[in-house]
Amino acid sequence: MTKRLLVSACAWLLTACVTPEHSEFPRGIRPPVELLLSRADGTRFQLSSLRDRPTLLFLFATYDTASQLALGHLERFLAREPRISVLGVALQPDANAFLDPYRDALSVDFPLSYDPGNTVLRGTSELGLITSVPAFIAIDTLGRVSATRYGVATPDELGELVEPLLSP
Repeated sequence: MTKRLLVSACAWLLTACVTPEHSEFPRGIRPPVELLLSRADGTRFQLSSLRDRPTLLFLFATYDTASQLALGHLERFLAREPRISVLGVALQPDANAFLDPYRDALSVDFPLSYDPGNTVLRGTSELGLITSVPAFIAIDTLGRVSATRYGVATPDELGELVEPLLSP
């Protein structure tokens, strides 16, 4: 009986430590996302370096036809919405080898990167499990995820995704 009581007490304490009431952030407020990413040349940077503006992460695979179609819509969206920063993050093994050829072949006008530890690809990053590419993740100026959208999105749909980030 004592062992069962001890297990119950430990479970209660563990639950108390991880529930939202005991977190650093109020209920409903997400903490900032931090990712260590790399550019094609291998230089690393933190996602937090983009916190001066609302950011749209474009998660893609260089070999994926849907990602290439989504790229066209994204570029049309960016032409009409200059207040958003975009960062492309390639989610595939050996992504660094494909970034420059992809950028050059498709004339990509925003920065491209990859996750050197493949944490996003494995679902172990602060973004959680990414179920498919292409994916778009809207991040506010404080570095918090505000919305995620999977699949090809039209320029209007991308506008709806980031609209809450642009409201005063």
